[in-house]
Amino acid sequence: MTVETNPDWIRAIEDYRVAAERLVQALSVPFMRDSTLEEFLHKTQICLLDVYKSALALPRVSAKSSEIEDGKIPPDESMKLFHTIHDKLGKYDVHWEIFDSTAADPDPYQANISQDLAEIYEDVKKSLLIIEKNPLSANLLWELRFNCTSHWGRHLTSALRSIYCLQMT
Repeated sequence: MTVETNPDWIRAIEDYRVAAERLVQALSVPFMRDSTLEEFLHKTQICLLDVYKSALALPRVSAKSSEIEDGKIPPDESMKLFHTIHDKLGKYDVHWEIFDSTAADPDPYQANISQDLAEIYEDVKKSLLIIEKNPLSANLLWELRFNCTSHWGRHLTSALRSIYCLQMT
């Protein structure tokens, strides 16, 4: 069975697309402007979990080639989002992170939830454009999963931990 005809794989991509659209909406400037900090954090946390779960549920496939039409968003879109989230979080934006928590001598560094969320937004929004522009294929599945495991997944787990801490204090 090919990717194009496998109903489980088609469903996995659709589940990812729906979760990605919800996250993009939750991180939209109008939602942030109209919600309290608590509402924003709660909805963002749920949407982050959903998109992460759906990305991890995408089938592991090998890409047949690197030919995939890339998704592009306006360069200032994620920067505007970063500033909006930074303003929303205020003093709660900064957190400490460890790049590799399995290292023998981890080196903590200061990070921003707003930066994590802006980078997740940019990557996930690009993935929606990739889904829209490309036919269902092993290359598409590989690209979606790779984007999560190579970049935005690390930002997501960092943001989730920090949002959890903010909500529990």
